[in-house]
Amino acid sequence: MGRALRLLGDFEAAVASHRKAIELDPADADPHINLGAILADNLGRHDEAREEFREAIRLDPENAVAWNNLGAVLGVMERREEAIDAFRRALEHDPAYYGARVRLALQLCHTGAYREAAEEFERALSLATSERNKRMCRLDAATARRQLFLKLWEKGDHSGSIAELRRALELCAGSPDEAVTRNNLAWALVAGPDESLRDPEEGLRHAEKAVELAPEDPTHVGTLGAACYRAGRLERAVELLEKAFRLSEKWKGMALNRLILGMALFELDRKTEALGELRRAQTYIERLPEEDPEVERFRKEAE
Repeated sequence: MGRALRLLGDFEAAVASHRKAIELDPADADPHINLGAILADNLGRHDEAREEFREAIRLDPENAVAWNNLGAVLGVMERREEAIDAFRRALEHDPAYYGARVRLALQLCHTGAYREAAEEFERALSLATSERNKRMCRLDAATARRQLFLKLWEKGDHSGSIAELRRALELCAGSPDEAVTRNNLAWALVAGPDESLRDPEEGLRHAEKAVELAPEDPTHVGTLGAACYRAGRLERAVELLEKAFRLSEKWKGMALNRLILGMALFELDRKTEALGELRRAQTYIERLPEEDPEVERFRKEAE
């Protein structure tokens, strides 16, 4: 009766029906699960819902649905670590529980545990039955790996960060996220601080594809210009970097692109123009709110 009332939208009556069912059979976990779902999903009474799921777990400690629902309500309450523990318990009892695995991955993302999150999304991918869910898992896993790339890059693990981008690209190929992933990989391969990891030709291929997918994105155009510079396509580098200026006036992007443009012009023996660009770059560098290590590295290269 409670489920039927919920479908009809009479949530308070559904709550009353499930409470009556609990009175009639206090040892049955299911009415607590059903009651908790209405309290959480339909009425927003998360504290009460949490207690219903906990009671269901007390009655049936191996009930994966109860553990999953507890994790979901704890996640809404932003009690991340408790939610993660609940989802892990759900998966202990039912390793093939797709929903619990996806929700675990999402909570791990919230805590910055991107490697674990990506791994859980990829495990969920193997459990997904619909094409929609498979696509969502691939894209979410790719997003987690891009976040992990940034985290590793900031820590100086450039080799590890590049590996994460390669995996992200495998996951998001053919999606709207492909362009930004290729752009990031291209930049890492042509502009990273570790010269032993640079591969201008591969970086150029990824940058070309990123611009093909998003031709008016100034970041992608600027990255392609940088890739052309590294690969020795100097005339094209100049053309692309000048286009990037027309598309965006972000100070960091302008500073980087002006520095690279100045170096490209210098190598083309257009020294007067080169010096002018380097001076312009300095004006943008001075506008940055704080010193940027990447900009500073290119500034030193241009000296």
